[in-house]
Amino acid sequence: MNCGIYHTAAQTQTSWQIESGTYGTASGAQQWLGLVQDHTPDDSEGREAHRYVGGGDRNVDIFLDQGTVYTNSVPYFMQTGKLLAAALGTVATTGSPNYLHTISESGCIPSFTLEEASEANATQNMIRTYAGCMVDTLEISAEEKAPVTTTVGLVAQSNTFTSGTKTTVTADTVKPYMWSHTRLMISGGAFGTSDYEKFSTVMSWTWGLENNLTPPNYCDGSENIGLPVPGDRNYNFEFTMNSTAKTGADIYSTLFKGGSEANLDLYLERTSGSDYFQIAMSGCKTLDADVPLPHEGGPVEMVTVMQPTSCTILVRDSTEEYPFESV
Repeated sequence: MNCGIYHTAAQTQTSWQIESGTYGTASGAQQWLGLVQDHTPDDSEGREAHRYVGGGDRNVDIFLDQGTVYTNSVPYFMQTGKLLAAALGTVATTGSPNYLHTISESGCIPSFTLEEASEANATQNMIRTYAGCMVDTLEISAEEKAPVTTTVGLVAQSNTFTSGTKTTVTADTVKPYMWSHTRLMISGGAFGTSDYEKFSTVMSWTWGLENNLTPPNYCDGSENIGLPVPGDRNYNFEFTMNSTAKTGADIYSTLFKGGSEANLDLYLERTSGSDYFQIAMSGCKTLDADVPLPHEGGPVEMVTVMQPTSCTILVRDSTEEYPFESV
């Protein structure tokens, strides 16, 4: 009986390692990414059909390779904040033994290598290694009764295929962040108070980052892209809540109609004071506040869309050093 001919989901793995020196060259240990739900590479070898005058018939005359493009989308249940520094740019760690990692914006975006492995047997596997990965988009979202999901959109320089064995990586056994760990707070006196005010009826939220990378195909003797160029950085934040007498009216009147800026803090806290994750959003403008009125019984829901001006991420956990600190 031959059971080793199929590539099955049970024998897949997605892992990564930093590139601390030359772009596209990995260094350091292979790392666990998270509880990956799927991995959707979009590989293009840039192969295009051409015709020319004098080809002799109506068929394609020649195929030309016109530059490779490799993009990836990886959704995973988030256990740590390690990969987030690759999206914002830099990280610094202080404190002990519960270490505080401050992930901040930078003009440069670090790169890393991603390995996607699908095993069948010892010699007939599909191991794709994407070097020169940079985060183009990042989205963190939560909804009721579900794990917090991070989806990272990547641009890669190259894709190397082998049929050998995957790199051994130790799985992280920490449970992922859940919807119940999250809470949204507002500060800065936007609602007429200097105290934090908790949004207690939020049902779902999505925080997003766009780096707007441009992958160049230079005249440099290679079909692969060069170092991607970061464009304008954009943040977005959207949340849905059951509208309440105070908070719903204040959001609509003060933030949306009145145009006031607000500073928001999004917390994901597994253990108070020692194991948490915070996204500090500054200068948030409310772009939209939809409050459709239902014709049937039930609460009135409000969907609020905001755009922060800048963001900082704080993670406190037991990891002594995060990747990219020395990059």
